[in-house]
Amino acid sequence: MAFGQAQNIDSLLRIVKQAKNDKQTCISLLNYADALKRTDIDSAIRCSSTSLVLATNLKNDSLAAEANTLLGYCCEVKGNYKNALVHFLKAIEVFKSQKNKNKLSTCYNGMGIVYWYQGFYDKAIEYYKKNTDISREINDKNGLATSYGNMAIIFDEKGDLDNSLLHYKKALVIFEEEQNLPSMASCYDNMSLVFKQKKDFKQALDYNNKSYKVRDELKDTIGMLASMENLGSIFIKLKKYDD
Repeated sequence: MAFGQAQNIDSLLRIVKQAKNDKQTCISLLNYADALKRTDIDSAIRCSSTSLVLATNLKNDSLAAEANTLLGYCCEVKGNYKNALVHFLKAIEVFKSQKNKNKLSTCYNGMGIVYWYQGFYDKAIEYYKKNTDISREINDKNGLATSYGNMAIIFDEKGDLDNSLLHYKKALVIFEEEQNLPSMASCYDNMSLVFKQKKDFKQALDYNNKSYKVRDELKDTIGMLASMENLGSIFIKLKKYDD
């Protein structure tokens, strides 16, 4: 854990201890759990569960929905997909009634991931499409592009390469507009791999070169090495099909 991150978690724990009533404790525990989820998932689950009990006793639907969202994420990370779906669905019910589109977007994205990881591709795409609709409404360009990118990967895994490329291109338009260089490089890499599957090696080479240039600009040595490895395999295929 980085020093700055540890300091932040320690300060959040102090806020939990200083809480003067159940509502303050509930909110501070949620913030603490959110900070813990990347380093100590079990503690994050315990804090989120306590927050959910407090929110339920307080009859505070908003805080209960926040706790369910966080528990959904934590269960997803732990591979407990059934419980993840239960928590996300409970949160969605509240956020729908409140017309809280930002929070709905988070839950739809979580649902998409849970179904994807279980191999339920059509259900995953269904929730990613819901997320793209909301992302457009709230002008969340990063959320929109990320959902397009995730759908592209799922279509690739399904063997629907044309749809995969279509969604990568949609994501790429946004990433290029925003000059999100790491995401641009990832799109170029993945599109190169899809074109290689389609045996369109010249297109594969073109996108691989684009990725290499971006990763060079980012000084991403590991990414550059991966691009060079892919480049070698493309050249082998080009020679094989040109002979």
